[in-house]
Formats: sequence, C-alpha cells, structure tokens
Amino acid sequence: MQNRSIRTLPSWLSWLFVVIFLAHLSAVVIYEFGKETMPYPVVKLADRYVVPWFFQNYKMFAPDPTDQIHSFLYRVKEDGEWSAWHQPVYQYQQGHWANRLGNSGDMYRIVNWMGTNLFVGAQAVHLQEEATDSLWFELPAYKTAERYVMRLSPYADSGDVEALQVGVMTEHHRVQDGEIRSFTLFQPYPVKSFEP
Repeated sequence: MQNRSIRTLPSWLSWLFVVIFLAHLSAVVIYEFGKETMPYPVVKLADRYVVPWFFQNYKMFAPDPTDQIHSFLYRVKEDGEWSAWHQPVYQYQQGHWANRLGNSGDMYRIVNWMGTNLFVGAQAVHLQEEATDSLWFELPAYKTAERYVMRLSPYADSGDVEALQVGVMTEHHRVQDGEIRSFTLFQPYPVKSFEP
C-alpha cells in the first residue's frame, strides 16, 4: 500500500481567507447595526465598502432598478456670454468608480441628490397658481445648487458671474417590446441675475 500525499493550503493563506471573511462580515454588521454605536470614521469606511457593491432594496432580493435619472445642470453668464451647460455629476461618478474609498462618492451623492430635489422642486412650483421667480429661488435644492456653483465649480473663484441658471435633465427608461426605450425631459429654472 502506497502512502498518498495530502496537500493542504499554507497556513498563511488559510488565515488570509479568515481575515477577509471577518472583515467583510464586520463591515456588513457595522453597516446594518452600528451607525449609532460605532465611531463615524468606522461607519463611513463600512458604508463605502458595502453600498457600491452590495446595496439592494430587499424587495424579493432584486436589485433596485432605476427607471428615471435626474441630473443637475448649470450655466453661468460672464462678460455678457453664457457658458455651455455643465453636468457635474459624471466627474464625481467616474472618480467614485476609480477609487471607491475616496471622497468622490460623497460628492457624487450630494450632486445626485441636487438633481432629484431640483426635479421635485420644479414639480411643486408648477402646481402653484402664480409661480414667481422668487418662489423658484427659495427652494432648498436651488439654494444648494447655487452654493455649489458659487463655491465648488470652476466659476467659484471668478468674481465676474453676472447670472446663473440651473436646470434638471430627466432621463426616463422604460422596457417596451423587450427593448429599453428612453426619453429625456429638460426643465430649466429661471435665470438669477447678480447685482454688480
């Protein structure tokens, strides 16, 4: 009878699997239950690991599909000329995809939130009988969008901004006849002029 050699994994590799499993399990537990008890940096790290890879809405274990996307756009007027429309969400989205642990994910969520809330705000204003420009400018989403343009955009350091206009581009996605169909809707907000 011949002795068969039994191959086993090196002990360091076994321990590596255990450490990876425990780190994954810890991140999921912290994400689900540790928001009030764990320190903020630990919760933030767990969120950055869990959300991009494992977020679902838990309705019949299906991922959360998006049927409409609201994107924040803006343009500014300098020296009597309007700039092109800028859509800042994609730069943060690409930065988030490139580095899941960087801060682009935070800015992506903020700018994405602005698009959604600008859409909701526009719907609310359209329901008013006599909507004035000041009603548009008093919306919290508009104030946040204006703050973004005046503080974080390429025009933040420019003192020559004469006017600002924001808008929201909505892409609707539907499945028809087995194909994905999409159409877009653009809702511009009124132009806000700045006194010199």
